Amino acid sequence: MKHLLIYIIPVLLSLSISACGGGGETEVDCSNNEVVDFNRFLGIDYGTEEHLLESKLGKFTGGAFTSDSSSFIYSFNRVNRVPISVWVNAKTGKINTIFMEVISLGENFDADLEAAVQEFSIDPCDVVWFGMSAKDIKGKLGAPAEEAVSAEGVTLLSYDSDDFLITVAFKIYEQQENKCSSISINWFHADSDILLDED
Repeated sequence: MKHLLIYIIPVLLSLSISACGGGGETEVDCSNNEVVDFNRFLGIDYGTEEHLLESKLGKFTGGAFTSDSSSFIYSFNRVNRVPISVWVNAKTGKINTIFMEVISLGENFDADLEAAVQEFSIDPCDVVWFGMSAKDIKGKLGAPAEEAVSAEGVTLLSYDSDDFLITVAFKIYEQQENKCSSISINWFHADSDILLDED
């Protein structure tokens, strides 16, 4: 019986993980169905400070100050075609923005996303948004605070939490079969002077 449990538990865990993945192709039951639930993303919690960043995402691959030196941007480009960057307020040391994008086309989209999941140990319920259509996102989060379509065919959906401390922006690209491939999480802090926005 003991040996049977040792075999069954990993199988059940793998099934529950794959049920939450798949770039939006599978209906999943995750807790982040409201904007306020984006107080955690890529293993980083709202209020996390700079010195804890490496323990969350591992070694960064580059970084630079913004033009006004108000924030430092850490780059985590360890997976081809899946850049991740994190903005840290230079004054408070708190994380303001987390940005992740999958720039792959066609069949590479899912393969590169899975590579990022493995490299950064990403929660399956964070991954589920990638690959969703604009309609799917609105079906889960409701009407966005802002919706716009650029001349290049890029759809932006932006959501605010009720207290305006969290903003989540999704971008959906025509050339990627109208899949969501870009997510930006912006966190306001009472002791922050700025809110960073990903264009």
